[in-house]
Amino acid sequence: MAPGGSQITIDCPHCHRFFLERAAAVYQGASIRCPTCSREIAFQTDSPFESVRKAMHEARRIRLSEK
Repeated sequence: MAPGGSQITIDCPHCHRFFLERAAAVYQGASIRCPTCSREIAFQTDSPFESVRKAMHEARRIRLSEK
């Protein structure tokens, strides 16, 4: 798989649906729109949503393993 091509599963904190996103797109300060509810998910290390913090941790782990 190409670098940055690994995907992680994200649990939307608003509608609680799961979707896939590239690990390279999930980082501190990024925001992604949920494909189900269309609400913006902001990725911050101090997010009150555990699912957001979990996704950031997993994305970072994948990016580091690809180096």
